Amino acid sequence: MRSETRATVKLTIADENNPDLERLMPLPEEATGDLTAHFVNGRLHLRW
Repeated sequence: MRSETRATVKLTIADENNPDLERLMPLPEEATGDLTAHFVNGRLHLRW
């Protein structure tokens, strides 16, 4: 997702017992190109 000129990641966490949790995280200005995301051992890793 892009807001004006900065890339933004929208993170949605779904839990069947609770409402979805959504957060928007703006990325640094130097974050250009393809974004990859990996969730490993409870941590979210973003690369660009």
